[in-house]
Amino acid sequence: VLIKAQDSQMTESNKKMVCNSADNSASLYIDENGHFELKNNITNKSWYSIPQNPENDNISAGITVNDTRSELLIEYILREDVNTQYSSQKSNSESMCNNDAIKVTEIKNGFRVLYDFEEIGIKIPVEYKFVNSCFEASVVIDEIDEGKKSYLISLDLLPYFGAGNHEENGYLFIPDGSGAVAEFNKNIKPVKNYEKRVYGDDLAHSDDAKSSKEYDIKLPVFGIVTDNNGLMGVITEGDGAASISAKTGSDDIYYNSISSKLIYRICTKDDALYKKDRQGSLDGNYIYTLTTTEFGLKRYTVLYYLLSGEDANYSGMACKYKEYLADKYGLKKIKSSAKIGIRAYGAIEEKKNLFGISYYKKKALTTYNQMGEILDDLDRNGISNVAVQYVGWTGNGVTNRTLPLSANALSILGGSKELKALINNANDKDINLYFDNDILYYKKSGNGVSARRDAAKAPSGDTAKIYDYSMVTFLQNTKVEPSYLLSLRELEKCVNKYVRKISKIDLECISFSTLGNTLYSDFKAKSGIYRAKSVLILQNQLKELSQKYKVALSNSNAYAIPFADQIFDAPMASSGYDIFAYDVPFYQMVVNGYSSYTTSAIIQSVDYDAMILKAIETGSDLLFDCVYTDSADLTDTALSGSYSSQYESWKEKAIKSYKEIEDINIKLNGSNIKGHSRIASDVYCTVYENGIKITATALNYKSFSA
Repeated sequence: VLIKAQDSQMTESNKKMVCNSADNSASLYIDENGHFELKNNITNKSWYSIPQNPENDNISAGITVNDTRSELLIEYILREDVNTQYSSQKSNSESMCNNDAIKVTEIKNGFRVLYDFEEIGIKIPVEYKFVNSCFEASVVIDEIDEGKKSYLISLDLLPYFGAGNHEENGYLFIPDGSGAVAEFNKNIKPVKNYEKRVYGDDLAHSDDAKSSKEYDIKLPVFGIVTDNNGLMGVITEGDGAASISAKTGSDDIYYNSISSKLIYRICTKDDALYKKDRQGSLDGNYIYTLTTTEFGLKRYTVLYYLLSGEDANYSGMACKYKEYLADKYGLKKIKSSAKIGIRAYGAIEEKKNLFGISYYKKKALTTYNQMGEILDDLDRNGISNVAVQYVGWTGNGVTNRTLPLSANALSILGGSKELKALINNANDKDINLYFDNDILYYKKSGNGVSARRDAAKAPSGDTAKIYDYSMVTFLQNTKVEPSYLLSLRELEKCVNKYVRKISKIDLECISFSTLGNTLYSDFKAKSGIYRAKSVLILQNQLKELSQKYKVALSNSNAYAIPFADQIFDAPMASSGYDIFAYDVPFYQMVVNGYSSYTTSAIIQSVDYDAMILKAIETGSDLLFDCVYTDSADLTDTALSGSYSSQYESWKEKAIKSYKEIEDINIKLNGSNIKGHSRIASDVYCTVYENGIKITATALNYKSFSA
């Protein structure tokens, strides 16, 4: 059926019922213009694809008016503008898909819309349907037709779905770091709208500057709560190539909205000796280029959950997402218990000079024997429940010059005999000692891995280089030798080689600190891998590893969480943007009950006592960075940020804090988190499945039975 997009108002007279969900809890309606209504039959709350009563909007102006009336916003570049000074352009389905340019057809349990952006020649098919009791919106990637005039760069899917207006109360849930809440209509100029890539920036496309205070989005989840109802979106396909954007009402914006964006390609601004404009004249020193690596998936899909009553909040969203992960990956619940997490550093290399010749010399920070002494000492002090991530125990130590695939014991740390003794010591105490390997970053060729052939490529085609960033200027520190990223085409081969080596050591626990938190593309010509597909490659490796070993990860992204027994360094806060009202432990609520997790390094935190309270509030284990040697040995090294890490300097604090948290865990008796809420400013309540409540403030906490 061909229809014409005209009016944004959906009325009882012009809408048609498409179908009900499998459990009849929701109904789907569509009107003659292709706009739809998703109705919660339990509460009678309707969520519209675009805001209703547009005549009430006396704030929006210009292109924003049409944006609010669109199911799709797109970014594109004309083919004639690629490799010129002309950058990308933006448009929307309201203004471009008119004059019979929207085709709607019914499909099983829903309908399909073909959005024809006639002026630029791009056609995008999207399917909207029920999947059991949930509503699903899916861009059919392999049927996108870009025509011959333009290239599609990105696509905002349902940017104003369920948006709240200036008269409504509610909030947006944004999964930045641990999670954050943005309240309706609290945006004060000049606060910027929020947009960030899911799982962080694509590292194969390096930024010139980066703030050290930024947290990544770890979970592909977002939501909106209003009128005792909630709408939660979960990006189930294509999350590796997505971003999440949010707006709250202000003097410039009438609506409060949150949505996801499909990043189909990357448009980059590259330095060049010259640029050419449409008339062929030369000017300037940069051009806009476009990546051509295939997306790698057939669909980009967002699954929407309708929430009501006690579930219509960020806690209800966390429970639903936890259920989604458990059902998809067959996760089994574990009992929570208090642990001390230790991130111990073995050896580090220092660059030396002798008669003008540079060389590297290893320095021992925590030998195998000293690591055993730490475990013995903690055991004597009543702390036997310990999880250790042992970094720099092999290869070049803490920082890779070459990928450490040989898994050899380092003589400077004690050699094979003392390594075996340490493993036996940990096994005797039933301590999970995770031997870490960063299998993604390296600085030079070695161990059969080439810095040129086997490294990921940047959009320019050059080898991607990863720089450190200044903590002061946030700019790339070009004085420090950059790292390369192993192309994910080579990951399986390298992992298998490493596993063959560690199988001879008889390890039960392994750690891949970066494998769960580092996502990137490889833009190699013809055989490149885009981030959307990278997720699947990483998951396949982690799945195989988890079937043989207990696996630890660091600051893990959602796609890796199902395969982790232990997560070190979970995000404990958000990035603190002005748009946020307060932080929430959404990440911890999702992970709790399926994997153990720690705080960030607590000694290095700004406020030790506040971090203890945050650990109690979120059910987190405490993490301590650890070296046996003097912390002064870390000065001017890659570990200079891990000050005060010497074991003896934090031991007494750790013992005291552990016993305090252990007392709470005895009361909890292995119960898992059921919910979390903000009672007042800086006052939060965590509820456990057995009825125990823990109320935490900025000063103290208390626990009591419900």
